[in-house]
Amino acid sequence: MPDIESVKLLSAAFGITIDALLDERSEEYLRQTERDRRTILLSLASSLVYLFVALAGIVVDALSYRFLDSTTAGAIAIVVDILRFCLMVPWFVLGFRASAIRNERHIRNAVDTMAFLEGYKPGSTLPQTFLWRRLLPHWDAIVFITWAIILVLIFAPLFAMKMG
Repeated sequence: MPDIESVKLLSAAFGITIDALLDERSEEYLRQTERDRRTILLSLASSLVYLFVALAGIVVDALSYRFLDSTTAGAIAIVVDILRFCLMVPWFVLGFRASAIRNERHIRNAVDTMAFLEGYKPGSTLPQTFLWRRLLPHWDAIVFITWAIILVLIFAPLFAMKMG
């Protein structure tokens, strides 16, 4: 049996109340919390992979149609489309599961998501680092600006190549 200080530390580490930790269902709750965290992380990772492949596919398609004959370029486009579809399925499923977890746990934004992934209890004091104070509260704007820059960096050369 752990002492009371160990129980407090375990409670804080897993982001649950002491009552929930001592309850007979606490072990299942902890396993479910860990599965939920893993699902959200996998959802984020699959989003990055899918978006990277989608952007790379755009570039590959454009370059293949520019420098290869139409039959070969068409075959490459089909392979790229199949790859995109194969990656879209897990991305969609994980995104749906992660969305359900966020709704169930009342996770509304990037700060809440990071707090859950880090094991902070709702309403607890969060670190006052640059990440927590400056980046996470503005995460949607940062993502939008990043994607705008990426799209310009990809499509400007492709457009220039098409015009040239």
